[in-house]
Amino acid sequence: MSLTSLLAFISAAFCAGIVLLACARGFHRSVENRLFLALFLALGGERLFAGLAFGAEMPDVMLRWHNVHLAIIPCFAILSLAFSVTYSRDEPAIQLRRWWPVLGFLAVVTLGLWMVGGRTIIALLHFVPANNHWIVLLGWAGVGLLILVLMGSVLTLMNLERTYRASIGAVRWRIKYMILGLGLLQTVYFYTSTQSVLFRHISPDHTDVNSIAGIIASLTLIPVFWRSSRSDSPVYIGKGSLINSLTFAIAGLYLLVIGFLAQVASRLGGDATFALKAFLLGLVVAALAWQSDRVRQFASERIKRHLQRPEFDYRGIWLRFIGRTSKCVDPEDLCRTVAEQTSEVMETLSVSIWLLNDRRNHFSLVATTAARSGVEEEMPPAHESAADIIAHFEKEPSPVSLDASSEAWAQKLCNWHPNLFPRGGDRIAVPLVRQKDLIGIISLGDRVNAKPFSAQDFDMLTCIADHSTACLLNLRLGQQLVHSRELEAFQTMATFFVHDLKNSASTLNLMLKNLPVHFDDPEFRQDALRGIGKTVERIKSLIGRMSQIRHELKLDVEPVSVAGILESCIALIEPPAEFTIENTCQPLAPIPADNEQLRKVFTNLILNAIEASETPGMLRISSHEEPTGQTITFQDNGCGMTEKFIREDLFRPFRTTKARGLGIGMFQSRMIIEKHGGRIAVSSRPNEGTTFEIHLPDRENQ
Repeated sequence: MSLTSLLAFISAAFCAGIVLLACARGFHRSVENRLFLALFLALGGERLFAGLAFGAEMPDVMLRWHNVHLAIIPCFAILSLAFSVTYSRDEPAIQLRRWWPVLGFLAVVTLGLWMVGGRTIIALLHFVPANNHWIVLLGWAGVGLLILVLMGSVLTLMNLERTYRASIGAVRWRIKYMILGLGLLQTVYFYTSTQSVLFRHISPDHTDVNSIAGIIASLTLIPVFWRSSRSDSPVYIGKGSLINSLTFAIAGLYLLVIGFLAQVASRLGGDATFALKAFLLGLVVAALAWQSDRVRQFASERIKRHLQRPEFDYRGIWLRFIGRTSKCVDPEDLCRTVAEQTSEVMETLSVSIWLLNDRRNHFSLVATTAARSGVEEEMPPAHESAADIIAHFEKEPSPVSLDASSEAWAQKLCNWHPNLFPRGGDRIAVPLVRQKDLIGIISLGDRVNAKPFSAQDFDMLTCIADHSTACLLNLRLGQQLVHSRELEAFQTMATFFVHDLKNSASTLNLMLKNLPVHFDDPEFRQDALRGIGKTVERIKSLIGRMSQIRHELKLDVEPVSVAGILESCIALIEPPAEFTIENTCQPLAPIPADNEQLRKVFTNLILNAIEASETPGMLRISSHEEPTGQTITFQDNGCGMTEKFIREDLFRPFRTTKARGLGIGMFQSRMIIEKHGGRIAVSSRPNEGTTFEIHLPDRENQ
């Protein structure tokens, strides 16, 4: 048995062992897990048939096994891509459906190459006496299958890269072995497939490299299944284009350079001297480039800039911080974003954010990157006082190492933030302070390699805390503003009803004033009792409608007589003796309107005229018909209004010239008239009275 066959069989055995270990640990209960088992079964089968092919002694047997071997390689690539798009994703089935066109394309093309060019997959088996081994010369269909493997490997690496880059903290630590193992496997297959496509053959050297990669990948994945039955944690991938992937750029550059050098090498002597000649060519190009003063100056500047560069790229960090935190709409979302960003910048697996409650006696965990296998970070005990923590940070608002302090408040924070790793380094607490008031704490722990925090780290954490505090306060102020506006809107609507109740109380007050004068008149008593009854019913109706205070004004439209509504309003009000109402409205055709809402408008205008009049007062009411509807005119001889007040204040809420007025009547009246599709106009002069003209359309919703 040749060494190539032995390595291939060992690699197949390792793949089978990974499948058995995964099944034994319960790693077969979801879509992505089953895809993982399928791709490792395909990898083990591919290695098995590769070993059988290179271990066969007869050329026809070798040819048969190589055909099976080349048939399984594209299947392995397709399964790898399917697993990479579902691994550690929140909804793997949905992700798989999104990639279904690409997976289907690869599968259909693979099947088509087999059906159309099955006999041209392998062109020839060639024996190399110098090395005493066979090589497989590929036909056009075989090259096509390996190109599909190249595409699948690149896309798989791109998805694994996106998953790793999107993970933070403990999640990145949990998935790194899977990413490392599969990444190594796909990188090696990409390399060997590239060599096979460029030189149109498969050699035992390629098979040896693939076998060693399979063994190393299997060893890398053992901790994944030995540690837990779960190999992943949900990672939320951004919607950025795959074209921005670093894998895509590196793969494209690699293919371009290797393809160019392969052509140069073939012209210089073929595959045997390719590596040496490519190296020599690179030396010549580098030497020529280094003779250029411009190149040397450019390189020198870049090297100096890199060596003198500070530990952090402050500009890039703040651009990312501002870009991500500016999209947050509530404090919890902001805290999650800050925790993730801090974990990424400080290379810390465990970052938690605690905020003080409104009574400032208790901390609550709002966001953390240190969830451990479904066990959430421990909440601080409810009975535990936070006074000592608040007192310390309001006195010294700067980052502090908790493990280096023996004070009680520091030990309390250590208990709230236990280390995930025994050797995770010091735990750090960073206060969120604004004008000596503590609003929360950022706690960090489990730094990669237990790297100690430097002065630059503390400066960066202070900047992060200041930015986060300002954002939190802005969000809280925004929420308070929203609440105040909601309260203002509620008060505005409530004021409408208060105004209506005030009008009803005014009518009752006028009746009571006239009652001693006309009490002996039986007809007056009947009218007074009837008016009081109507007013009480109206008040009850208003109270009943308080439940609809937050709803939009709705009209109960029916044919109504404007003259009839005016007569009932005048009868209900009973103006004082020194005030005269001349109602010259003639019965006109009914118009579509809300009886109750028009009654509010007319009552408000009559009461306004009474309150604005000087003894003796007078209000003249008239109406006339127009082609588009009816116009009702209210003309009084009261104190009048200035042109500026009419223009800027009359129809705005809470603007009034009356000592006890609410400033809501005319605002409500115009809203009601406009809801009917009409309009209200006013003309007035100080000490010369006021005239209101209300136009109501004769068709509904005109």
